[in-house]
Amino acid sequence: MIRRFHGGSGTKGCSHRSRGAWPLWKWQSEARSDPEAVEVLKNLGERIRVLRTETQLSQEKAAEAAGLSPQHLVDIEHGRTNPTVTSLVGIARALDVKIRDIFDRT
Repeated sequence: MIRRFHGGSGTKGCSHRSRGAWPLWKWQSEARSDPEAVEVLKNLGERIRVLRTETQLSQEKAAEAAGLSPQHLVDIEHGRTNPTVTSLVGIARALDVKIRDIFDRT
């Protein structure tokens, strides 16, 4: 199920916001508030952080190499956002690992 909530004036992703033609709403899946999903995102972010520190890349350098904003990478590493497959592919390339290594805990 998807619910809508007001995103405020800083909402990204609305191409019409500068013209005021589109209401500033964000969409969020109710699954995102599921404790198990939250835990998975935290574990994923932690694994990405470990891999990044093992390669001795700063968040800024890793984000740049992955094609992400530094804040987006921070949010991923802290489990605050659900990264897209495209973001995960970029992160894997930046860290010089296979995408499956991001999910492997060994």
